[in-house]
Amino acid sequence: MLVSPVKSYDNAELLKGIILKDNKGKSGIYRWVNNINNKTYIGSGVNLTKRLRSYFNKNELNRNPRPIQDALIKYGHKNFKLEIIEYCSKTKLLEKEQFYLDLLIPDYNILKYAYSLFGFKHSQKTIDMLKAKIISPEHKKILSLIHKGKTVSS
Repeated sequence: MLVSPVKSYDNAELLKGIILKDNKGKSGIYRWVNNINNKTYIGSGVNLTKRLRSYFNKNELNRNPRPIQDALIKYGHKNFKLEIIEYCSKTKLLEKEQFYLDLLIPDYNILKYAYSLFGFKHSQKTIDMLKAKIISPEHKKILSLIHKGKTVSS
């Protein structure tokens, strides 16, 4: 199904300033479209300017790599179109994002449920890496202090 965005920016790199200015103080649903392979990503933001700015921050892109961040680094923002699919109230974001995730089945989204890890599985490589991680005594102490006094269920 074809979705008509309320705003579209053909070259995210060239139009970065306009993107951030146009979406100041607005909440809504956005879609990144790779102009080279047509793969897409659906996201939402309570503050679209703040959310979208994070995609232009190289440190943020490298900090916690995901398919969309990897693609933005690999292909560059100039090869991506950014669409604002819909502006909506903050209270409708979750519902609207899920609607578009189900409708458009975006390639770069690893989570299939908006704001939920339900159904997500780590790769075996990640599981092995987490198991092998060594936590320093200092870090253990910090974690212990954070959880002091909390009740743990059986």
